[in-house]
Amino acid sequence: MILSSLVGHENTAEIRAVVDYLRNLGRKVVILGPRVNFKNGPAVFMREAKNFNGLTLTAGDAADRNVSILNSMRASLPDVTIIDMASIQCEDGCDIVSEGRLLYLDWVHLTWDGAKHLGNGFKEAFDLPSYIKNSAVKDP
Repeated sequence: MILSSLVGHENTAEIRAVVDYLRNLGRKVVILGPRVNFKNGPAVFMREAKNFNGLTLTAGDAADRNVSILNSMRASLPDVTIIDMASIQCEDGCDIVSEGRLLYLDWVHLTWDGAKHLGNGFKEAFDLPSYIKNSAVKDP
């Protein structure tokens, strides 16, 4: 079972209850950690950029990787696999344009192309089918 959330210490009891419930049903649990959001939306970056390469660099500088939320999630749920989606999303910088296509609608929401781009990065970074099938990898 894959959960996606912005879980901080204030939500630990609720997410812990969901994780325990799913595990009691025999499910493995993976939580997708927070994604990057930007201080400004794509329109602001486009206005400031002189070209798409400049746009990518500007967006990277304005990216909020939500590290404190990720660290809080990992501290509160140490026995749960939590994937750092921000690192997948912004592995080599934070592109908001790829192959001439806009990846974001606004400061956090992905376009169709952006969702495909992030999904491909996730598939490269985390082998979910092997995680599910591998009997040596078990939730406590």
